[in-house]
Amino acid sequence: MKKLLILAAIVMGMVSCQKDDLDSDYEQESENVVSMVPRTVVIYMSAENNLGKKGFLTHNYNDIVNAAKSLPDNDHLLLYIDNYGEKPYIVLADKNGASTVKSYDTESYASDPAQMKEVLQWCYTQYPSSSYGLVLWGHGSGWLVANEQYSITTRAYGLDTGVDMPDSDGKKWMNIPDMAKVLSMTPHLDYIFSDCCNMQSAEVAYELRGCADYLIGSPAEIPGYGAPYSYVVKDLFAKKESVGKMVVDDYENNGSFYGASGLPLSVVKTSEMEQLATATSKALATFMSDYQDAKDVSLDSLIYYQEESGIANYSPISYDIRDFMKHYLSASAYSEWMTAFSKAVVYAVHPADVHTSGKEDWTVSSNEDFDFFSFYLTDDNFGGMSMFIPQSKYSNSGETTYIDPNKSINTMAWGQKINWSQWGK
Repeated sequence: MKKLLILAAIVMGMVSCQKDDLDSDYEQESENVVSMVPRTVVIYMSAENNLGKKGFLTHNYNDIVNAAKSLPDNDHLLLYIDNYGEKPYIVLADKNGASTVKSYDTESYASDPAQMKEVLQWCYTQYPSSSYGLVLWGHGSGWLVANEQYSITTRAYGLDTGVDMPDSDGKKWMNIPDMAKVLSMTPHLDYIFSDCCNMQSAEVAYELRGCADYLIGSPAEIPGYGAPYSYVVKDLFAKKESVGKMVVDDYENNGSFYGASGLPLSVVKTSEMEQLATATSKALATFMSDYQDAKDVSLDSLIYYQEESGIANYSPISYDIRDFMKHYLSASAYSEWMTAFSKAVVYAVHPADVHTSGKEDWTVSSNEDFDFFSFYLTDDNFGGMSMFIPQSKYSNSGETTYIDPNKSINTMAWGQKINWSQWGK
């Protein structure tokens, strides 16, 4: 019996040791599965439009893949690509080049919020990290063309022509409020870099304030070649407080501007957008009451970033928020407002003045420079963030292609916060 007890103890000890080894192996394997890398960045490339047709996607893709070869192993750079003539797919770019990690069997609109949600959730689940970044590549719109698909028409992203879609019913955009809902269901982002037109506005920044810590982009239109990714890719993996300035500086110093001198670019700290909205509403109340009903506040000679062909016959529609406030506020009120603004827009640059006329110069397309503006950008009036300001002409233009922006602005959180209707707008 004694011998049997000793043998049983030995067997139990062996089993116990084996179990400990198995537990140890399982814990080690689990740690490997859920281990966090410094950052996963997704570049969401909506290219089923003229950007894909004209080769801009290919140009940027090659630069991104080549630059990614220098990234450390613990960073993940993923590209979601929706281009002409092929079904969407996701690429991992690293030291080995580009490898397709997911292919889609069916076509879809890159501008479909459900598609963006699925893509981002897949990327962040398969490549978990301690932090996340998002690059929006494609088209941005100041004001969306009316479409029965949408109940609201506001600022938007990701024009997809639907050419490869079966039974396509035409172009589709993603409204920014819809994007905000998508991003609320994915991991919080260190930053969103919008490499597309017209995205750095008060309306967009306020809508996305809960989705990312920083927003990087331009209030104006940008050239088709977009960011110089040979330089920018490394910036996307810097400390989140540094990414914005690094991207803007590399964009400004190394971008392709078709001979123009650069772009208006800025970085927004979203945690300060609530205070900026409150300060803006308070500041507007000091002078907007004089412009009730059909009387409009004059916008002559103010910095603007965009014109819309379908609104009041190419009327400017996105004005620099700082220049507007500087023009109308008293010195003390402006100083108070600037305290909030400076905390929100933490970095901003504008093109150098290269014309003897003193007018500013930046590119809005491959064959047109905004070198005919009547205003002057200076360090004292340039803010790098646009804001929509209601005007009677926007409602009375007789156009039917666009939903009245004076009304659709109120579908965005910024418009509701400002409440333009209190001044008859």
